[in-house]
Amino acid sequence: MSPCPRCCAMNVKDSELVWFSLTVLLILLQGNSGQITVTQTPSVVVSALNQNVTLDCQFSHTPDQKVTGVILYWYHRWPGREDQYIYPHVPTKYQNRIMVLDSNRTNKDKSIVLLGVGWEDRYKYHCMLSYDRGDDANRMRGAGVLLLLHDSMTFDLAPWTPSSLLCSVEVSPHPELRLSMLEDGVEGPSVQNDTHALHSTLSLLIPLYNDRKYECRLNWSSEIILSQTYFIPSALPEPIFLYSAILLIPFIILLIILTGVLVKCRLR
Repeated sequence: MSPCPRCCAMNVKDSELVWFSLTVLLILLQGNSGQITVTQTPSVVVSALNQNVTLDCQFSHTPDQKVTGVILYWYHRWPGREDQYIYPHVPTKYQNRIMVLDSNRTNKDKSIVLLGVGWEDRYKYHCMLSYDRGDDANRMRGAGVLLLLHDSMTFDLAPWTPSSLLCSVEVSPHPELRLSMLEDGVEGPSVQNDTHALHSTLSLLIPLYNDRKYECRLNWSSEIILSQTYFIPSALPEPIFLYSAILLIPFIILLIILTGVLVKCRLR
């Protein structure tokens, strides 16, 4: 029995539709690969104080796009404040603290390293590239990378109450930076602080019990930035020799009494 003509027609149309979709997708992908882009990933960097931090910037283009005269700029911004350029004209605050990873103008990596970061460096940093393409001058900016900072974590007995544990850490305030406490692997209380201060302290206080493992974590979203553990084992039993001595005391006393009686009897 021959196939249904209508079914064959439907199969042919479906096949044509698939090929058409694949062709459109290929054209779109080729168009995207030929675009000139400035990308900055990741969008957030969380660093300890006094560390060197890499701020990413990638300038993507192909040789046939004839990009020339590339000039790299870096600036930072904060809501309610004017943008401040920090490269190539370096202000006093950043003197000897900015290192360009590759000064070759033809290189696509336009990242910089910020040396010895401190609380005052909490900004969103953008790279911007000025370039020529043929007779046209162009300028393109990255979406920016936010730099957040933290100090070392303190996790120990609370000074005012040794029956409690205190965990604290100083951070750049942001709603995604969160301090949490785990007891035997089960997450308990947490705290976060979204203020406009330059830095603030996150802290947690919980009661302490023997033979339980506690862990304090500083989290950025679902990522663990810092972690410390605290564990107190159960009270150890008294030495077996002490128990034996206590149990032998009545027998020793009885032996002394019996010895005394026997001595008296012999003397008579």
